[in-house]
Amino acid sequence: MVYRVGDTFGAVLQIDPVVPCDVVFTLIAPNGTDLRTTGKGDQYGYFVASNRWTLDQPGVWTYTINAFWSGYKGRVPGLPESGGWIFVLQNETVTGEGMTLRMPEIQTFSPPKA
Repeated sequence: MVYRVGDTFGAVLQIDPVVPCDVVFTLIAPNGTDLRTTGKGDQYGYFVASNRWTLDQPGVWTYTINAFWSGYKGRVPGLPESGGWIFVLQNETVTGEGMTLRMPEIQTFSPPKA
């Protein structure tokens, strides 16, 4: 994930299978500041953090997710034990034209002919 300095971040996770697990989401800023929020998965299989944080430092932020339910530890498939990364970029104006897409304002197609 890539954000800009000053953006706000809040964790939202999908839980599968749908169980009311306890979730601990930890976000570590580039300077080592440890931000943490906890909560419980809802009846629809989601965890929505009650905390929102301003990403106030450029660099690599690290996050970890821990979940527990009835003595079982959950995990995020594909997420290493060391956690994942959020990249926060400095707010700098890019000089030059950048990329321009020259496309018609509206495009249509016929589903039966597609």
